[in-house]
Amino acid sequence: MTDIKTLVRKLLAGKLPQKEMPELWQRHDVTQYMQREWDRCAKPAEDDLLRESRIWERIVARTMPHEKIRRKGGVRTAWLSRSYGAAASIMLAIGAGLTLVNLLWRPAPEIIHTLYSGNQSTEQVALPDGSTLWLGANSSCRYAADFSGRERRVELNGQGFFEVAEDPSRPFVVSSNGIDVTALGTAFEVFSDLGGRHVEAILRNGSVRVSLPGVTKQTFTLSPDQKFTYSADTRKVIVSRVDAQRYTLWHERMSLSFENQPLSVILPRLERWYNCHIDCPEEIATNPRPTRHRSSTDATVCTCVSTKNKKNPKRPAS
Repeated sequence: MTDIKTLVRKLLAGKLPQKEMPELWQRHDVTQYMQREWDRCAKPAEDDLLRESRIWERIVARTMPHEKIRRKGGVRTAWLSRSYGAAASIMLAIGAGLTLVNLLWRPAPEIIHTLYSGNQSTEQVALPDGSTLWLGANSSCRYAADFSGRERRVELNGQGFFEVAEDPSRPFVVSSNGIDVTALGTAFEVFSDLGGRHVEAILRNGSVRVSLPGVTKQTFTLSPDQKFTYSADTRKVIVSRVDAQRYTLWHERMSLSFENQPLSVILPRLERWYNCHIDCPEEIATNPRPTRHRSSTDATVCTCVSTKNKKNPKRPAS
């Protein structure tokens, strides 16, 4: 929270940004003090000029104890007079009813869209800025209805492929399980496993910057055909070179498709596709030997695997 003296100094100097005004109005200590000063000087009678001077001196003494009141011929300078006018406006608003002022300054509620996809299904979504999202199976995302802020932020749980409309003044940010992927205009995929402990970002074209808020201040800039991997269990980051087109074929075919991919890549995606846990011996799952081309509908995807179905979690209403 901003220091109260800093806020009042900005206000009196005419430099308080519009976005900081609600914070000033909501400060309980400000409203209490202003109300007390207003009550002490509530009589609008013949000695208004004297009361005006006393009010101003009290405000300066409380908010700017090291400032001297500048006078010229017994009259404050123009700067002081303008500042008093701003402070008096605050007290007048409080005297007239602080509730009304709060209503006027209260921002309109932000509308948030929440989307879900089901088992073995993908969804194509047009975002408010003209970007396109392909939402993978058993995934969800949240975003503002109008993208009116300084950045275009999407919260993703699961798998999503993004084609981002260019807007250098408003970065496009995807948040997913502890990582932020920032892009200006590009195409990339973000994927997290069912447990949310393993998250990837794969860049198809353009450039993205990946950060880990709360974990490290270091950022990672990806080039096309690079994959960023973070494990919450080991807290390790790996950046590797891959064939990004193979990773992202699912969004073009609207179904899972694997071509020369190891089981360590296939199994987490099958788990999300079918919303189930797959047990596979580690020595097999980590075998670098590539598989032949298989689609998600192939009944012989992995004969070494046993599955444990999970009940679909109850989803809140969007």
